[in-house]
Amino acid sequence: RFSIQDGNEHGTFSIDETTGIVFTQGRVDHEAQDTYVLSIVASDGTHQSLPVNLTIIVTDINDAAPIYPDILQVSVAENLEIGQVVSSIAAVQLDAGYNALTNYAIAAGTSSIVRNTFWLDPAS
Repeated sequence: RFSIQDGNEHGTFSIDETTGIVFTQGRVDHEAQDTYVLSIVASDGTHQSLPVNLTIIVTDINDAAPIYPDILQVSVAENLEIGQVVSSIAAVQLDAGYNALTNYAIAAGTSSIVRNTFWLDPAS
């Protein structure tokens, strides 16, 4: 009989006692926990095996929206030279790797005066 001896404190996984197949019993979320290490043992009723560690790596999906400051307001002088940096906007991204890449754009529906006056670097 197979059993999970350690590493399953929240009951996220279960194991079929006969086959040893491990199943999810709850939701896994990369941002909350990206790796689980389950200690699994087998027993024939008389003897128990040494524990074997099963490492489960939760891969990230693009499920977290970027987080921006609630209010962003800057003041600029009316004689500011063209090409000067007005502000730097930074988003916090909880996803990892490729999924953490954030593209910036001036929102659709923004007046043409604003769109023609300001430029935004889409990558930074």
